[in-house]
Amino acid sequence: MQEAFIKANLEMILRELSLTDFYRAEGAGRVTIGPLVSAATGLDYYLDEAESHAAMVPWVAHMVRRFHERLTLDLRQNDPSATVDWLPLFFDRFPGQYKDLGKIFSACFTHPGIAQFGNIRTAYHTDRHDPPGLVLADNISGCLNAYRKTGENKAAVDAFLASGGVYYCASSSCR
Repeated sequence: MQEAFIKANLEMILRELSLTDFYRAEGAGRVTIGPLVSAATGLDYYLDEAESHAAMVPWVAHMVRRFHERLTLDLRQNDPSATVDWLPLFFDRFPGQYKDLGKIFSACFTHPGIAQFGNIRTAYHTDRHDPPGLVLADNISGCLNAYRKTGENKAAVDAFLASGGVYYCASSSCR
């Protein structure tokens, strides 16, 4: 279901991230992503990835970008010149053979449309142990999944979401 949702919304996501020309379907379930610029040589290069893996990257980046934009717009209610700089935004590393997906994720935040709201720079954990933030995120995710499936934890979830300090997106609002 999630893969179908991502695929149905991918064109809009790529457009909103200004990545339409950066992400090209090549057929047979493959996509070409780029050009990226090598930090070592300064030369352009392209990545070839399975569409099923590559499509999740702009989907997650889109959610992060929307959180960043929303937070900036909320702050601008009190200070019209406010921007938000996330230096760096840490995420869990992509697994083994998908390590190039981390490069794609970082590239999603380097286009001019992001700059009007501040900066997003990314880094990822390379430690195989679970950092405390990941454990917290897994616990929140588990609580929300239980609520979605069974209604369990309703009072805790409602209080958490109503606290005013939580920015979130329900997938039904993404369409």
